[in-house]
Amino acid sequence: MPGLRGARGRAGRHLGRADHGRAPPPAVPPGLGPAGLVTCSLLKRVVAPRPETGARLGPADFLQRVLAPHLETGARLGPADFLQRVLVPRPETGARLAPVLTTRSSFTRVVVPGVGVLVSANVLNNRVARRLAPVTSAVAAGTLVALARRAGLTWQEMGFTDAARGAKIGGALAAAVAAVYTAGVLTPRTRPLFLDERALRLSRARLLEEVLVQVPLGTVLLEEVAFRGVLPAALRRSHGPVASVAGASALFGLWHVLPSLDMASANPSLGRLASGEGRSGRPGAGAVRLVAGSVAATGLAGVAFHELRRRGGLLAPSLLHLATNTLGYVAGRAARRLGRARRPGGQPVETTWKPSA
Repeated sequence: MPGLRGARGRAGRHLGRADHGRAPPPAVPPGLGPAGLVTCSLLKRVVAPRPETGARLGPADFLQRVLAPHLETGARLGPADFLQRVLVPRPETGARLAPVLTTRSSFTRVVVPGVGVLVSANVLNNRVARRLAPVTSAVAAGTLVALARRAGLTWQEMGFTDAARGAKIGGALAAAVAAVYTAGVLTPRTRPLFLDERALRLSRARLLEEVLVQVPLGTVLLEEVAFRGVLPAALRRSHGPVASVAGASALFGLWHVLPSLDMASANPSLGRLASGEGRSGRPGAGAVRLVAGSVAATGLAGVAFHELRRRGGLLAPSLLHLATNTLGYVAGRAARRLGRARRPGGQPVETTWKPSA
């Protein structure tokens, strides 16, 4: 029938023009049933570049999202969660999803080895190689950050954010510390509190080393990165916000056990207290009270410093910490220049003040 053949020819030419310029349909391996077709489509969607970002989902990310248990229940990911976590890019960045950090891994991969690093650094800085404290502390801080990043913690979680706001808050508090120290040095009644021989007997070169190197790198850097950055971030993921502040502050207090023992042996009045001339009359009771008081005081200070970190990132508590320690050395020199306070017998007044460790 010529009419029918002509209609078929015209329809074929029309379909050919409509399909012109289109990509051919993807080849499907023969013999696949419905389940095989779904699997091929899913793998193609996961492995192929994402239309939003052009990035591929790596094997580690894929396995982490498919096989990792739920954080809350420990159950395997269901289909809806799988699609949400694997196939949908992060809404805030458009980048592929970061590895899921489970409750158990955040504690075992960051907190446990981090405490070991801190114990080693504490012993080295206070007993083995004190002058090398800046090097030891820098290596320890870098190790803690590497552990946190390897476990999936972000820079924002560790407090490396809000630099401008942190500079304003920390700068204002540092100025307040300078004002308090100045008032204390200018007041004759409080001036002796700054006359600590451990700081005053330093040469000018050693004083500059303490102010410019030892305190910023040997003390502030490691303590802020560890106790206000890495450890609170890991504990927050594993045990919640309250436990993160309490745990990090308690560890910060325990960090000062060795420095408080040094303070008891180096300062005359505290040395007598530590030798047992306290109220209890038992040898060593004064040292126990001194260490316990130091741990409690620095633990409470850690809570306050953590609040500063929440408001202004790591920079805010770091500036306050730096001002408290370094300006103490400057205040001691200024107090001696204004005139060392003396007892009636002409002996220097024994004091208990020293820049905090």
